[in-house]
Amino acid sequence: MGNTISYQETPVELKLGDRGTIRGLQFDNKSRRFTGVPYALPPTGEHRWRKPRPLPASYSYTDDNGGAYDATKFRSVCPQKAFHVVKPDGGGNTYGEDCLFVNIWTPVPKEGEENKKWPVQLWIHGGWFQMGDPSQEPGMDATELITTGGLNAIVVAIGYRLNVFGFLAGNDLLQESNGEAGGNFGLWDQRLAAEWVRDNIAHFGGDPGNVTLAGRSAGAYSAEAQMLYDFRKTGSDSPLYHRIFMDSNAIPAQPKSLADVQGQFDELCDYFKIDAAVSGAEKLSTLRGKSVEALLEAIPQLENHTFRPVTDDVFIHSGMIEYLQGKEFADEFKRRGYKLLIGEVRNEETLYSSYNAPTEPTLEALRLQVSNYYAPDVTDRAIQQYKLPESDKLQDWQTTFGSIVSDGQVRAPSRALAKALVDNGVDIRDVWRYQIAYRLSFIDEKVAPASFGVAHAMDRPIWNFSITHGPTPTERQLMEDWIQILVNFVNDTEGYEYGTKSVEEIKVLTPEATIEVRPDERWSELVKLGNIFAGKHSNGSLRAREDWILEAQGVTQLQSQEQTAPVMLHSLRWSAWGPEYWALVGGIISFTAMVVLLARFDGKPIFTWNGVTLNAVVSILSVTMKAAVAFVLSECLAQWKWILFTREDRPLMDFDRIDAATRGPLGSLRIIFRTRGAYAVQLGAILTLLAVALDPLAQQVIQVREGVVYTRSTQTDKGPLALNSGTQTYSMGTAQVTQSSRQNSTTNDYWVSTDTPLSMQGAILNGLSKSRWEVEQEALIQCPTSNCTWDQFKSLGICHKCNDLTSELKQVGGFGQAIIALANTTLAGYKVPGTAFVLPNGHFIANIDGCPPYNGRYAECENKQPLGVYSNDKYTTTSFGTGIPSKTNSMKDVDTLLWSMSIIHPDMEALNKSSGFTPDIPMQATECALYYCVKRIDSAVEGNQVQENVTEALDSRRDPDSWKRSSEYEDGQPENVISKEANGTLEFDKYWSAVYNTELRLEFPNISKEGYYRISQDSVKSMSAHMQDLFRANLSGTTDQREEIEKVLGSDAVGFNGASFGPFEAEKWSMKATPPALDGLWTWTRHNITSTFYTLATSMTNEMRRNYAPDQSQKSGQDTDRFQDGSLSYYGNVGKSTVLYHIEWPWIALHGVMLISAIAFLSTTLGNSNSRGNVPLWKSSSLAAIRHGRDVGGVLSRTTTMGEMEDTARKVRVNLRGEESEETKSCIDRTTVSTPSEP
Repeated sequence: MGNTISYQETPVELKLGDRGTIRGLQFDNKSRRFTGVPYALPPTGEHRWRKPRPLPASYSYTDDNGGAYDATKFRSVCPQKAFHVVKPDGGGNTYGEDCLFVNIWTPVPKEGEENKKWPVQLWIHGGWFQMGDPSQEPGMDATELITTGGLNAIVVAIGYRLNVFGFLAGNDLLQESNGEAGGNFGLWDQRLAAEWVRDNIAHFGGDPGNVTLAGRSAGAYSAEAQMLYDFRKTGSDSPLYHRIFMDSNAIPAQPKSLADVQGQFDELCDYFKIDAAVSGAEKLSTLRGKSVEALLEAIPQLENHTFRPVTDDVFIHSGMIEYLQGKEFADEFKRRGYKLLIGEVRNEETLYSSYNAPTEPTLEALRLQVSNYYAPDVTDRAIQQYKLPESDKLQDWQTTFGSIVSDGQVRAPSRALAKALVDNGVDIRDVWRYQIAYRLSFIDEKVAPASFGVAHAMDRPIWNFSITHGPTPTERQLMEDWIQILVNFVNDTEGYEYGTKSVEEIKVLTPEATIEVRPDERWSELVKLGNIFAGKHSNGSLRAREDWILEAQGVTQLQSQEQTAPVMLHSLRWSAWGPEYWALVGGIISFTAMVVLLARFDGKPIFTWNGVTLNAVVSILSVTMKAAVAFVLSECLAQWKWILFTREDRPLMDFDRIDAATRGPLGSLRIIFRTRGAYAVQLGAILTLLAVALDPLAQQVIQVREGVVYTRSTQTDKGPLALNSGTQTYSMGTAQVTQSSRQNSTTNDYWVSTDTPLSMQGAILNGLSKSRWEVEQEALIQCPTSNCTWDQFKSLGICHKCNDLTSELKQVGGFGQAIIALANTTLAGYKVPGTAFVLPNGHFIANIDGCPPYNGRYAECENKQPLGVYSNDKYTTTSFGTGIPSKTNSMKDVDTLLWSMSIIHPDMEALNKSSGFTPDIPMQATECALYYCVKRIDSAVEGNQVQENVTEALDSRRDPDSWKRSSEYEDGQPENVISKEANGTLEFDKYWSAVYNTELRLEFPNISKEGYYRISQDSVKSMSAHMQDLFRANLSGTTDQREEIEKVLGSDAVGFNGASFGPFEAEKWSMKATPPALDGLWTWTRHNITSTFYTLATSMTNEMRRNYAPDQSQKSGQDTDRFQDGSLSYYGNVGKSTVLYHIEWPWIALHGVMLISAIAFLSTTLGNSNSRGNVPLWKSSSLAAIRHGRDVGGVLSRTTTMGEMEDTARKVRVNLRGEESEETKSCIDRTTVSTPSEP
């Protein structure tokens, strides 16, 4: 659902009397919006889980500078785990506990109607009390509702505390607050917001005596609770509101008591391992110390995960349902002149069935989720009214859950409320009921499946008149017609006829896109159900019903066990089936040994033991398993002869075929293709054939591949080892303080000279000139082979980060005089037009209007004047570098800052497409920083290539007790005293850096055994001085230049201390930079500043790792011929190429399948051997076959050849019958003439 309407936004300020001024936005001439307006003090810290605190009388709506309060941006929403969370304007956190704000939309006053008072709709959002926001989504913007929709009223959306923050409850909370609140903090928030609206809405043009309280879902539940609180508040005749709009929710039953929810409170404490023996105040103190994130993470882990309003007898009183359904409530409703608009959508159940629904297809899971809504007695009553699913499909149980909750939360209580009011004398003209059964076309499958129908909350675009989503013309007209209900309700229009004549009628937005008054088809059913939820009727005890079910299940199971036990024991016949059992045990052991052996040697070098290879061992195990499986299959197939011939008449030929199948594959093939009605035997025959493939497949399991085997290097090893570089200290570089006395003075001059090692200077230049890959390969690593690995280690180093500041650039005109001053010239009486692009800290780039940002060919200026300044070099880029975080734009939080540099340059993509002239050239800005840090390094050498994954250790920090400055020189000069903005920073200055500093230390505060990472003061000072020498020049610091710059940008503007110039077209590789090192950061052909700072940081880190101290020692095993410079500190693993086993696991799958199949076939055979009670356990016994020879021998007595015997056996059908003495006889069917012969 996209947004198809845009507005011209204009700031607008509104005076709030003695409470200050507020600045909002006006959208065309349609509406004004004031967002993030506080109505209470933040409920944070010790005020978590307490009633909201009103703003004090002294509170003023102003900004930090005394100006108007900024209400142009949405603020954070209350903490929640939701389907989505709306981000506040301007970025930042998506949620926060400081969330008690209202968002206000007002009409735009027309000329002559400045003093008109508009009605007010006070909106409470839904979301199960677990999630939601005060109309901050684009689809909830009230602009079109107020204007095009015709509401012509003020809309105020309330933000209130949710889930555990808003509805944690229990006796401990009640006692701690001295009876002020035992829960329901979200409801108290709503109440305070309504009181704020009463006291302040007149400033916005609203009528505090003409307020409609409205809400959807949990917001509708809240609206009813707020109404009840007003009605039952002693001595109250509250003017807070006079009309109630309840969309898709109502209060069905008395909410849980504090005793009912104590288990939820205890579960939360148990989750955080809070001692159950401590006092309630101590528990709450511990919980208040938990972070927002920790509490949100806890919610889905709880069994009682839904936090809702409770009966605390402070906000919600006992006996609420009786009061709601009695005459006293209706009389108060009439006395106050209330009206009610209440209704639902057609398919409320579909969304409920998908949110916090049962996770298992059981009664227990259903009860658990229903109990998150209702007290235990209500839960039991509710479930009794619905037919429970007979299947084990989870979706069926979730559908039942959706029906229970949607009926209980929406349909039944809304009808019960309407009926109670009308039955007790409220005029039907003051009770408006509706149903929305039409699904707008833009709510497509991407929004919700079509099977959802018109689901819970799908009426939101209708009631909010969200034509921004693009309804069809027919739908647009339908929405305009329907919204008149809300318009007339909120404006309390005299003479408006809603249309329903009876409480049993309902106004329907039909699926056919019409608006009709219809009879409520489920009226009687849902009214009765509402009474049951409320506790007025009961159809018996659910517990008794469950006991009956469990008793019936127990009897059935007992009977089943009594019947099954002897059958199973008989069929097991350990003495008869013992060999098969032991064969299976042997097969399982062989298969397990084979898997363990293969897993043990997978990826290991090839071995032989006295000439025995791994292939040989695996083959032996495979053959052993195959023999065991084949034996079991053979015996089971043989047993099926007796099973089949005991059950029924079968061709005598089947006896011969089954017997042949027990002896090998050819017999199995005859069973598969020639035997009928013997599926179990055919399965056994197939398994017998598959067993043939076990041996060839076993040979495919073991493959070989070339691989690497690693051995650990230690200090005692001889020869070159695997070594890597890293350090916890850095003390390279010097800073020498010089002191000289002044003649005729008691003071001295102090200054510092520094020296940075050539190796570090080279590393910095490498970082400016080499590619990322080249620099990464320069880490000092010793690997005697082509493959080595190291465990992760930490090292001191230089980190970087870069931020795109293009959006922060502002164009400033009138810069011509400053450009003249920057050229170190004067033009008496002449002015040139100039424009600067400026960052927030005052770093800028400026050129004459009409001139391109380069020199050389094609660099002529438009409207050029005959002045020398037009011939000067044009600024292509400017930079500003500093080591003081407060002078940066986006690095103010970096307390180990070595060097930060912002660079402003042309947008090369735009400049390449067409030549441009100032000020129409798109400019870009980037700020990058280098800073000291600890890095985690995962290092390896693979194929002679260094592979390192280097990340910043974000859990390290600057030790607060490090880099402490000594006392200032008493006999020094003023310039020896550090400036306020530089104090505590690592910025070098020739004079103030003469004072001694302690070393800079980085620490891991959460790792007690981790030592400090140290950088000496000389290293810090010399490194900072070197960065200044490389990247800083005085280009905008003369008195005249500063004076002209400050006229335009103010005294805090930093200007720039680096610039580059150069031709563009054919010579664009050639640039002139001041200082020259700037050419290493940006040129016409190289402008990936972020990548360059990455290589700088990496190259400097490599140097710190290898050369960290003047007197560093080398590790034993370091190849001094190869590595004369640098020290290697960490031992690793040396990899050597070798041939390894590679196990192809899919080839062993048939072994596992065959073993499982053999077990299953044996189990089936066992079961069928006693299924008729008289099956003999003779299996492959030849004696048994001989025993029955006399019974059937007469049939074959006249045959002499195999062919004749087989032909006769196909025609004769035999059935073996068991006797009590277990003797058997053969019954030969003498009607062979009329029986078709078996093929």
